Amino acid sequence: MSGDPNTEIPLAGGGRLVVNEQLPSTGADTGLKANGVHLVLPADSGEVILASTDTAIHNCGD
Repeated sequence: MSGDPNTEIPLAGGGRLVVNEQLPSTGADTGLKANGVHLVLPADSGEVILASTDTAIHNCGD
C-alpha cells in the first residue's frame, strides 16, 4: 500500500476499502474532508468511516 491519497483496495464480493480518502469539503470554496479508512460494503448495503476530519486548508498544488 502506497499511502497516497485515495488508495483504493477492491474487496471480494464487490466492496472496497479506501485508505487516506480525501474529498472536497461539502458546501465550501476551500477545504478538505479526510477519512482515515472508508469501508464501502457491496450492493450499497452500508459503509463505515474511521477517523474523519474536515479542514479549512486550500490545496495550493492545484
